[in-house]
Amino acid sequence: MTVIREPEENFPYKLESWTATKPAEGVVDERDKAWTQAVARGFHEAETSDDRLPKLITTAAADQQRIYGVYATEVLQHSLPQLDPVATYASFDGTLNVGERTVPADMITAVTVRPSHRRRGLLSAMITADLHDAQQRGLPMAALTASEATIYGRFGFGEASRFRSVTVDTSNGFALRSAVTGSVEMLPTSSAADLQVRLFDLLHAETFGSISRPDHYRSMVAGEGSYDHPEPDRKVRVVAHYDVDGKIDGYVSYKHLGYESKPVSLEIIDILALNSNAYLALWKFLGEVDLSAAVNMPGAPMNDPLLWALTDSRRYRVTREGDSLWLRALDVPALLAARKYYADGELVIKVNDRLGLAGGRFALRVAAGQGQSESLSAEGTADLELDVAAFSSLYLAGVSASTLHQAGRITAQSEQAALKLFDKIFQTPEPPVSRSSF
Repeated sequence: MTVIREPEENFPYKLESWTATKPAEGVVDERDKAWTQAVARGFHEAETSDDRLPKLITTAAADQQRIYGVYATEVLQHSLPQLDPVATYASFDGTLNVGERTVPADMITAVTVRPSHRRRGLLSAMITADLHDAQQRGLPMAALTASEATIYGRFGFGEASRFRSVTVDTSNGFALRSAVTGSVEMLPTSSAADLQVRLFDLLHAETFGSISRPDHYRSMVAGEGSYDHPEPDRKVRVVAHYDVDGKIDGYVSYKHLGYESKPVSLEIIDILALNSNAYLALWKFLGEVDLSAAVNMPGAPMNDPLLWALTDSRRYRVTREGDSLWLRALDVPALLAARKYYADGELVIKVNDRLGLAGGRFALRVAAGQGQSESLSAEGTADLELDVAAFSSLYLAGVSASTLHQAGRITAQSEQAALKLFDKIFQTPEPPVSRSSF
């Protein structure tokens, strides 16, 4: 246990941190129990039953999560006990695919502040402590998936990729334009955990914009519960696709939403496929499941090939579009040097960072797809000037510099020339895709 910040006159709280550890012989530490229940309350979930707590804390330990808790120094009579944190936060190390390589990333999760203690600097204390720690440990990027879009911009996070939620009409007439090969078969749900890890690791290594997954995916896809829904779900089913050689190259975890759903629907929990044939074959299976007339997919990619594979594209209905991955640069030169590029050129970029973590003026030179970067003196001109949140949004080319300039978020020395050059250098053949929520 480490005390990060002691109580002060204007901050009557203690900020503590520790590393998640697997419960010994299934016995959960009272501090871990109180912290986990505080997370559930913060996301308006049911408190976790005592028999499920060891499982949740074991998954956090598998990720080697750094746990942060804020504790009030004064507790009112009959209120929650002092051991219950008024704010929670956790982070763990992962990797981000930036094109032909991955970079280390500080992955942030479980951020809550008790409603009665908001606007008192609790989130600011936790996130700044974690970001400084990540930078000192040499991590060039921080990442999160946000439950609210207005919280993290002030800490330098920018929206980097997007997703769609879709509903596909699978009633009579559902069909694909082309035939698929291979076969599909149901699996015992117990096999889903290791299968999704194997498939995801292969996809993560080859997918631009992909970020690591937390360990709780292992139990979630098998219907054994997760941080969002800790109790087991026995309605979960798992199906794998086998290629013509009998090797598994895709899988889907899904469940039936019940006959009260209108239309009666299936919901995809997770779908991973190593190629488009496996992906469409799994959709063909889902579209032919009896006693259902629709399939909901909460995290479809923006360039989903299914839309173009259907004989009737109007069966594909986008129900929501939202932000997927948020990034926060911690080391701009390292990030500029790490990324894969598809055009050559030279730029000077000035990044402003009110937290003092990643600001500066930087030169980028790209040749043959490789970038070289150096820090320049603070004085001098720059082709583009922007804050760290805008830079983080631009890093994976999920948005163009021209668009952010039109939005008033970039200053350009020679507007059109500099913006066009930046977009030319940073453009990618495919948009970034993230398959992880954490």
